[in-house]
Amino acid sequence: MISAIAGSWRSLVVRGVLVIALGIAALAFPSQTIWIVGAFALYAIVHGAIDIAMVFRSPGEATHAVLVFLEGAIWVAGGAATFHWLTSAFTLGYVVAFWALGLGAVAVVIAVAAWGHLPDAWMLAVVGVLAVAFGGWLLHDPVHLFLMGPAIEIAALAFVSGASMLVLGFQGRKIGSARLK
Repeated sequence: MISAIAGSWRSLVVRGVLVIALGIAALAFPSQTIWIVGAFALYAIVHGAIDIAMVFRSPGEATHAVLVFLEGAIWVAGGAATFHWLTSAFTLGYVVAFWALGLGAVAVVIAVAAWGHLPDAWMLAVVGVLAVAFGGWLLHDPVHLFLMGPAIEIAALAFVSGASMLVLGFQGRKIGSARLK
C-alpha cells in the first residue's frame, strides 16, 4: 500500500483538490446544489473506480489491498446512492452520514496499518476521526439532516475526504522523494 501511495501521490493530491473545490462550489452556489451534488456523486464513482483499479495495479500488497478496495467500494456506493436520492435532502443526509462513517473508519484503519511506514500517519487518523465524528453527529440528531441541507452536508464530506487525500498524497510524495535519495 505504501508503494501504491508513493506512486500515485499526484493523483491523490489532484483528487483532493478537486473534491475540496466541489465542496467550496456547493457552499458558494447553493441555488445550484442539485448540479453540484450530482457532480460530486459522479466524482465519487470515478474516484472509487480509480481506488479499485489501484488495487489491481499493485497485486503484491494484498494485506492493504482490502482496505483500498473497501474505500473504493464505499466511494462507488456513496456516489450511486447519492444519484438515487439526489432530490431528497433528508435521505441524502443519511447517505452522507453513513458515507462519512465508512470513509472515516477506513482512514483510521489505514493510518493504524501504515503507522510505522507513513511519516505522519497520525494526520490521516485525525481526519478519519473527524469524518466518523461528523457522520455520528448527523445520525445522532436527524433534525440536523434537514436543517443543514445537502450543500453543507456535501461540502463537509468533501472537505474531510479532500483533506484525507491531500494528507495521503503529500505523505506519498515524502516517501517517494526519500526513496530517490
